[in-house]
Amino acid sequence: GVTCGMDGAVEAVELPSKRLQGSVSPSLGGLASLSRLNLSGNSLSGALPWEIMSSGSIVVLDVSFNSLIGSLQELPPSSSRRRPMMRVINISSNYFTGQFPLWETMQSLAVLNASGNSFTGLLPSFFCASAPSFAVLDVSYNHFSGGIPPELGRCSVLRVLKAGQNSLTGNLPDELFTATALEYLSFHDNYLQGVLDGARLIKFSNLAVLDLGGNNFSGDIPDSICRLKRLKELRWDRNNMTGELPSTMGS
Repeated sequence: GVTCGMDGAVEAVELPSKRLQGSVSPSLGGLASLSRLNLSGNSLSGALPWEIMSSGSIVVLDVSFNSLIGSLQELPPSSSRRRPMMRVINISSNYFTGQFPLWETMQSLAVLNASGNSFTGLLPSFFCASAPSFAVLDVSYNHFSGGIPPELGRCSVLRVLKAGQNSLTGNLPDELFTATALEYLSFHDNYLQGVLDGARLIKFSNLAVLDLGGNNFSGDIPDSICRLKRLKELRWDRNNMTGELPSTMGS
């Protein structure tokens, strides 16, 4: 599970599902050549060390399906010597709490999976301004509240947005419909409301999955939904929508 380079420096530590216990060692963050750290599917506990999150070499971090606790710390201002290089962060299925930190120095971030925790506060949206390659966000099954941040519309290459099973309120903001690269959009089991605007929905021309079930949306199902040629799954169950199914759905 440990890979070294030609010079003997550790480049990867990949020990998933090895029944590991105890805490995550902060010294892993001091391995200057470590690019991949996978400790998923173990029984690790305690906090996620600040030294790992601020690493200047780790590109892929996966500590999912453990028993890690506590809140995530803010990162210091970046420097050319030690700027976080992480592209993929998977911290899902742990016991993290508190508000999600403002990681503006994560400029290379492309994938963030923080689902299955107990985060509170507003949905994180810092990456839309700081990480131009950000493409996947999964924060489902947490305790996020408030409205959907309009800043999410600035994620020009965002393909997957999952925020189901939270406590989000309000309408789908107009700005969200400018994220036209979206392929998977899920806000199921929240407290969202409003009438779905067909003229805005068809801007999601790449959408394959739309899951808005378990909310308080009302009004008719817009006819324009059938113009989304790539749509494969449509879930609007457990809402307050009325009227008839659009006849164009048959085609």
